[in-house]
Amino acid sequence: MGSLGSTSTSDPNLLNPIIASDETLQRELTLKAGAGALERGTVLGVNTTTLKWEQCVVGASDGTQTARAVLIDDAGSDTREIKAQAYFIAKFYFNKLIFPTGATRHQIDTFILALEDKGCVVDRGFSTGLTTTTSTTSTSSTTSSSSSSSSSSTTTSSTTSSSSSSSSSSTTTTTSPP
Repeated sequence: MGSLGSTSTSDPNLLNPIIASDETLQRELTLKAGAGALERGTVLGVNTTTLKWEQCVVGASDGTQTARAVLIDDAGSDTREIKAQAYFIAKFYFNKLIFPTGATRHQIDTFILALEDKGCVVDRGFSTGLTTTTSTTSTSSTTSSSSSSSSSSTTTSSTTSSSSSSSSSSTTTTTSPP
């Protein structure tokens, strides 16, 4: 009726959500022979010469360097071309998308911008790591009930170690908006 895509009782998104909205536009595409086994949520690009789809490739110049769609279900083959369904418009959870192995944060941001140029939205707020900061704050305030001089040095040392812990955590998560 008002939906661009279709939802059914066998919708795999109900069990393993990669999309964060009900409004989607999906269509069939052809994965290239040799694309290998691709998982649900793989970010796809199209080779502009062959018009076959595959996982985005960092540094390519054949069109696959530009993200254009996201694979709906596990698919792919090492030996033959295969038909598959992909989302072309949807809102995705960032942590459910599959980018090329070894892609840097900047390269991932570039893939996301390309998806957003096509009408997709990537929700980066799904996993922010704020829990670590909150628990560190409550630990520091609990420690401050000791004597004034030792409490001050304990709190400083606690803050320093949680600061490096927080820094380490933010290095591994890519949740800040571009």
